[in-house]
Amino acid sequence: MASLLKKVSNFLRILNYKPSEDSNIQVYESDEVVDYYVQQIPELQPPEAAILDFLKPELGSFRMLDIGIGAGRTTHFFAPQVSHYEGVDYSESMVSACKKVFAANPYTFAQADVRDLSRYADGEFDLVMFSFNGLDSISPEDRELALTAIRRVTKTGKYFVFSSHNLQALSDHVRYQFWPIHRQMLQKNYRSFVLRKLNPPIREMQRQNFARVVDGSHAYQIKNYWGRPAFQVQTLQKYGFIVQNVFDLQGKPVSPQNYDLVTDTWLYYLCVRND
Repeated sequence: MASLLKKVSNFLRILNYKPSEDSNIQVYESDEVVDYYVQQIPELQPPEAAILDFLKPELGSFRMLDIGIGAGRTTHFFAPQVSHYEGVDYSESMVSACKKVFAANPYTFAQADVRDLSRYADGEFDLVMFSFNGLDSISPEDRELALTAIRRVTKTGKYFVFSSHNLQALSDHVRYQFWPIHRQMLQKNYRSFVLRKLNPPIREMQRQNFARVVDGSHAYQIKNYWGRPAFQVQTLQKYGFIVQNVFDLQGKPVSPQNYDLVTDTWLYYLCVRND
């Protein structure tokens, strides 16, 4: 009975929870979330591996800025390949964890916010990366500040890589499943029910190019901004980046004519600073 009451209480807490702009950083500063990331076995997602392979012939001479490093998942793979590596995160707790994990390595870690990269010089980096949808955790207005800052510290003709949630995947993300009946189906339907309660009507959101979504991350405490791929590409062009490739979650390139058709939950964008 106590276990059931706890589950009901947690369910009601989730339904009444309203993530704010400040709640994201609070989550990533928590010991529980930091420990979760530290304990993960480091591995690259297929699109990250594809991008690493694509850039490998040039990486040896690159200065790299890795934004939103968390506990250093991407550090394991990119840092040994480049001539100079700097990793930043807006969570001081995550930065502290990285310093411990990589204490024996010559990498630089610092607390920094992507909206303000004033600690770095113009064109200081050959590769700037913001992986695992970190850019989605800030508002559209702050996203403009972030893209402006990233462009400034990226050398002309060099690379900016990031991932971002795909709004075209939202309907699949919250779709109910009715067959076959098994425990995973019930768990998915519970999640879909909660997400539909915490968000505006899905059809309304899908008519937008960019939408705020409570997507279930970290016990529904995080809000992210999901966008349509074609809109992402247009926005990047506005801020001085040409999109060289878009990769799906299998690491395969998505052609421009398929931008409106792809339904992977998030995509990776390989961009070049254009002056």
